[in-house]
Amino acid sequence: MERRRSGGRLAGAALDVVSEEPIRPDNPLLAARNCLLTPHLAWATDAARRRLIEETARNVAAFREGRPRNVVTPP
Repeated sequence: MERRRSGGRLAGAALDVVSEEPIRPDNPLLAARNCLLTPHLAWATDAARRRLIEETARNVAAFREGRPRNVVTPP
């Protein structure tokens, strides 16, 4: 693998979120040579959504049984 120095400049970026969605057709990122853009839901495969639904169901069931899971306690 060849490494090139970028002279302190950003060599590239991969993004799935932009400041305004949907992305405007005149957004300069669309023309950037070293920028890879994916839709914001690129993570949302069938398997990921299924796992999210199953985990949510387990959390609700545990809460109803009086043993909540994934509790975040403020410091």
